Amino acid sequence: MTTETTLSYTEEEGMHVLPDGKGLYTKMWKPKSNPPRAVLAFFHGFSDHCNAYYEFFPTLADRGIEVRAVDQRGWGRSVTQPSERGLTGPTTLVLADMHSFLLSLCPPKAPLFVMGHSMGGGQLLTYIFHPESPFNNNNNNQSRPTLSGAMIYSPLIALHPSTRPSMLKVTLGRMAAKLLPRWQLYSPVDANLVSRDPQVCEDYATDELCHDTGTLEGLAGMLDRGLWLEGIATGGQQLHVDGGESVPPMWFCHGDDDQINLYDATRRFAEVIDVGDKMFKRYKGGYHRLHAEPDGMGDQFATDVAEWILGKCPARGNTSSGSGSRAGSSDDKDDGGLVVQGEGDSNIRSPVEDDNAGTRADWTQGMKEVVKPKL
Repeated sequence: MTTETTLSYTEEEGMHVLPDGKGLYTKMWKPKSNPPRAVLAFFHGFSDHCNAYYEFFPTLADRGIEVRAVDQRGWGRSVTQPSERGLTGPTTLVLADMHSFLLSLCPPKAPLFVMGHSMGGGQLLTYIFHPESPFNNNNNNQSRPTLSGAMIYSPLIALHPSTRPSMLKVTLGRMAAKLLPRWQLYSPVDANLVSRDPQVCEDYATDELCHDTGTLEGLAGMLDRGLWLEGIATGGQQLHVDGGESVPPMWFCHGDDDQINLYDATRRFAEVIDVGDKMFKRYKGGYHRLHAEPDGMGDQFATDVAEWILGKCPARGNTSSGSGSRAGSSDDKDDGGLVVQGEGDSNIRSPVEDDNAGTRADWTQGMKEVVKPKL
């Protein structure tokens, strides 16, 4: 279904049918300019859906970026009955679903970018870097989407200590998942932590599509993906990406007051990966949903996303294309080649320098043991 608007874009709902026959709800924000400057595929987070991003997608469409978003298996409008809530399947299926959706956009009508938020950000990192991901596994002559850039938004690499379960709970949950993989478990996200805007928090708390329900298998898979990524960030897990040749340019962003996913883990991950073109953007004081933050931060976030994407696209006519890493006094590069943006990045706090050192010092504890990279 296509909805015409009085603005410079149209909205179109659709359905992506997966190889196993499952249909996923999709929505497109399409610029009326033809063709678009870029196409952005978007994967949402835990207990979320693609219609919950306020003006973020319309703003991108207004800049000539076509947004193609999907409600992932187990979430949003892709759920047709209560028993499907949180029924994501194992990580192999999660990544296969992502791969199927991305391939449906190929060949793209314009440079193809991909973005993942929270759980979706962790999924995207696993999709790009895990050796057994369909993005890297070409044993069956699988096609690979050509990505012009990947944007990692407040990803689930490590949960914030205030929301993180103990390793004992994770281990017991993993064992239970093998016995009762489809067992549903209500796992609420504190609505007060999603944004500094009380109305956004209220919207989340009352949104029936944000059902806060996972399955034992899905929750275990989500946490295991995070543990694998966290092992990379802390040096316990070696990552080989062939000098980054197969990895697209990457843009990381995180609010440093996010109390759902840990800011420090994202920054550290961005620092250690061997990728030639990478940028990290710190949003000082930002909560988990940067797109819905007040005081102009949400607007600035949308502008930053659009400018990075358009900076990677060929120039059109008299339109300035910019560059992937904008020049300016706010940009610095660390010894690992990471371009950083945001006030005070050079003074990034470590887990033991934080005011909550007593609860955060265990971030790196126990992570030196290599987590086997098997899906």
